[in-house]
Amino acid sequence: MRIDRLIIAFIVILASCKPVKVATSSSEGYKEDLSVNRPSLVSTPEEPVDNGAKEIEPAPKPLVGHIKAEMDSINILIAQKNESIDYVGGFTIQVYTGLDRDEADQAYDLAMTLDQDLSPEITYRQPSYKVKVGHYTSRLEANEIFQSLKGYFPNALMIPERKAK
Repeated sequence: MRIDRLIIAFIVILASCKPVKVATSSSEGYKEDLSVNRPSLVSTPEEPVDNGAKEIEPAPKPLVGHIKAEMDSINILIAQKNESIDYVGGFTIQVYTGLDRDEADQAYDLAMTLDQDLSPEITYRQPSYKVKVGHYTSRLEANEIFQSLKGYFPNALMIPERKAK
């Protein structure tokens, strides 16, 4: 019985190892003459004629159905949408967050003594107090102040925030 199974397994293995016939490509490759579609690069240089009179250039024709016209209309829509936005995106630095009002006041006072231009604010959202410093439009500007405050406030965070215009 065992030998029969081995013989059948051997035959199955040999049958599955049958060599595959590989299709060969022709010795001639694909050829197509595309020179008809190429633009001509030979041009004759035109010398400007100076007759003393200034030529008036015609007004540019409006591009109808052109990608530039489509992009201009999209840019106008984006500009209109941006004008309707009532906020400015930016960054602020959160120097304190916690449950204790006294610690929030201490962080506020320390931020005021470090720099008057930081303009710290205390906000309360139940159950925590947050002290935030400054409103910066770029991350680079906020990071500069953030690194200087990190020594005084080790738990400070730079967070993105929207500010009303």
